[in-house]
Amino acid sequence: GSDGVYAPLGTVGTCEAQAFFIQANIASPLYNFMLSLNFLLQVRYGMSEKQIGKYAEPFMHAITIVFGLGSSFLCIALGLFNDSTLWCWINSTPKGCDQSFEKNGITNCERGDNAGIYRWAIFFAPLWAAVVGTMAVMTLLVLAVRAQENKLGRYRFTVRSAGNDEILQRHQKEDDRRRHQQSRKVTNQALRFFAVFYVTWAFATVNRLLQLIIGHSYFWLMVLHTVFVPLQGFFNFLVFIYPRYRKWKKSRRQNNSSSAPRRYSRRY
Repeated sequence: GSDGVYAPLGTVGTCEAQAFFIQANIASPLYNFMLSLNFLLQVRYGMSEKQIGKYAEPFMHAITIVFGLGSSFLCIALGLFNDSTLWCWINSTPKGCDQSFEKNGITNCERGDNAGIYRWAIFFAPLWAAVVGTMAVMTLLVLAVRAQENKLGRYRFTVRSAGNDEILQRHQKEDDRRRHQQSRKVTNQALRFFAVFYVTWAFATVNRLLQLIIGHSYFWLMVLHTVFVPLQGFFNFLVFIYPRYRKWKKSRRQNNSSSAPRRYSRRY
């Protein structure tokens, strides 16, 4: 079942062991979606971390873990884990065999009958549902932040002096700038996470689509698939620390400018 694989090594058991963890990785994008829901519950609905931990988090963990591990055990039970060119995953053996959903219930596959359906049903469909869902949730989050800032803007900061009852108001231009500053930060960070999502999984999705539609893919596309999917966590880490890096860089620039020697001139 390893035709076309250079120097194949291992058994069906080792192949299934590798594929088990690859399939369980579907929990990663699902967790990203749950994390976005967590932020939405806090910002838009005003739930505290304690309330979320009590009422929402148990269901978030249960859905993600059960689906990730459950789909892996299902594939083992159905014999779906086989050589998939790049690694062991959901595929038929021998490759290109007739699957029963295409041949009115008749198949000549030794293992992995209807693997093409299961690939999309338990991996790529949940994956892109999580991507689209996260995009929708982050859009609601940004709108909620903007709505809060606009609401606060209607009650502009005023200070009453104790003596003459004068009202000091901020300039409207400064109010507008501050009001939308947080929304811009949230929006930019959300766009960075969207970019990671799409870049990480776009090549993998196109690769599997070509294999499903025309029966083969291209070497350069498989290389991109292989390189980008394992880098999802690294890209997310870069996005996560980017605001902290910008803050540190700004603070360092300010410290350098404040510590620079000043020149004074005297007028006669």
